[in-house]
Amino acid sequence: MSRGTSLLIALTLLASIGTVARAALGAADAPLRAGVAWGACTPAERWEFGRELRAEWSEAYGSFLKGGLSPLRGFAEALALRGLPGTPAEKAFSEFWIARALQQGGLLHLAHGGFMALALKNPAETDPGVQLAALDCAATLTHRYPSLELDPRLIDRLPFLAKRAPLASVVPVVHRAAVLLAVQELSRTEPQQIRLQVLSQALEGAGPHEDLILGLAAARARRHVDAIERLSRFTSGKTTPQFLGKFRDLAHLTRGRAHYAMGSYASAARAYQQVSKSSNDLKSALNELSWAQLQGDDLGGSIGTAINLQTGFLRRTFAPEAPMVMAMALNELCQFPESIRSINTYRSRYLSSYQWLRAHRKETDYHSLAIRFMKRDASVGVPEPVASEWIRSPLFIARQDGVNLLYKEKQAQEALTQAAATEQSRMASELLNRTKDLKARYLKARIRLKPGQEIPGSLNLELAALLREVTHYRRLKRAAPVWKDVLAAQNRRAPDLRGRLVAQIDADLERMSRRMLRTLEDVAETTELIEVEIFNGASQDLIWQNAHPDYQAVAKEIQKRATRAAADRSLNWGTVQTGLDSEGEVWEDELGSFNANMLDNCSSKEKYLALRRAQLSALEN
Repeated sequence: MSRGTSLLIALTLLASIGTVARAALGAADAPLRAGVAWGACTPAERWEFGRELRAEWSEAYGSFLKGGLSPLRGFAEALALRGLPGTPAEKAFSEFWIARALQQGGLLHLAHGGFMALALKNPAETDPGVQLAALDCAATLTHRYPSLELDPRLIDRLPFLAKRAPLASVVPVVHRAAVLLAVQELSRTEPQQIRLQVLSQALEGAGPHEDLILGLAAARARRHVDAIERLSRFTSGKTTPQFLGKFRDLAHLTRGRAHYAMGSYASAARAYQQVSKSSNDLKSALNELSWAQLQGDDLGGSIGTAINLQTGFLRRTFAPEAPMVMAMALNELCQFPESIRSINTYRSRYLSSYQWLRAHRKETDYHSLAIRFMKRDASVGVPEPVASEWIRSPLFIARQDGVNLLYKEKQAQEALTQAAATEQSRMASELLNRTKDLKARYLKARIRLKPGQEIPGSLNLELAALLREVTHYRRLKRAAPVWKDVLAAQNRRAPDLRGRLVAQIDADLERMSRRMLRTLEDVAETTELIEVEIFNGASQDLIWQNAHPDYQAVAKEIQKRATRAAADRSLNWGTVQTGLDSEGEVWEDELGSFNANMLDNCSSKEKYLALRRAQLSALEN
């Protein structure tokens, strides 16, 4: 006879004894409301439960949050609550708990779908506190895994959810969801203005949430003044919520672009320099910073930023405009040999990237190439600047995280299935032993009863506790087939989800590759024009210097004086190679703020001529 059969027989024998224990369990309180949650789906999740959720279930959920119930046990209890006749609030809470158990078990795609289904329900047909908790969980998962997008249908729900929030302290849940929905919409090729308007209404009065989204939307619509005002307010805030922290660098970068578009190059440079040194946007920020400095006549700063982009860890990124900008700045300083050297550096460094991109214009499996590069496969053949640009892309990172999540969920399924089988067997064994022991003690107590005496209260309490455990065990057994069906459904969906994500990655990397090829071709054409201008200027400079043979000695003295004057105002860190073929490191604190101290040959000629005129005037006198 199996252990499960023995247990069922023993439970049948106890059925006649259980009437007394059931009466001791008591009745539920009068219903009011399910509850309100803060920090849903985080380790800090806490609830204020209302009377509409019976104590049995609120206590069980509390045990689940503290780790007293496994994900499968939590799923089983939630499924049991869902199957009982109850109020809409209890039904809503059971659906939330089911999704929460899936999330706790690492099955995030299924959990996200469950939270979204609850958040999209008609607010009048569900509990507002539970619905906001579901929205909070969906937003938390989307914030961590952007490939788990929020359903755009939520946009029309947000104003109603904000109005029906049971407490003002949970309204920020709506604001966080609105930010994520707005970022999703703004990332589309053609965002719908009507959706952005609805989201703006949902964010009205939301402080930094509102400033961020309205600033990004204004920048997208080329309303640069509005973008600068909103994003400046967002980035200067001292109480920015942690949720919005990941958007600060995007705000700095976007604000810098708005200043640049308006011709405020110094303001643009200050905005670019505020991008975090650990940001994935650092390369873009420095690249655009070098242009802003060049346009603002900060030639030393422009050269210094270009050096930043071509040394240290940034040397491995795709930044072909850096040597071009450096060549322009050096040409403006009449440093013609260094300018030519910078152009030659571009040609030698990016030749292999250009050849590879041109030869692989019809490539179809970019994703595989990127993964092989990340695994340091020496045979992949993709030049490092190209591949590093791929894997730094926010689109690639977000979608690859989604692909990786599918693999993690597969591993979680196997672990959960094994743990569930072990837990069910353990519960059956413990219940069987407890039933046998309690049955023997109960029958012995009845035999010893004298007329008028009753069974000891302690035995009735033990019996009531045993019956509760039996109920939990039966719920677990009933939930096991449903759990398996849920996992099977996930396994059926996983290949399609992975295929869709990989296809999106391939499309993104193809667009990036085409853009990189166009950039290299544009830079090549521009450098040819710069080269012509350099040679024209250099030939005139050579004639001029031949006519003034003492110029070099005077120019060196001018440079020494300028160096001494600069040393009085700042620390001297020594010399930095201007040759871009070196592997020299630039300190992290110097990134974006390094200023090259290059001799301005053009102005030195004017100083030389002024000096010579003064000397001639002195001789005449």
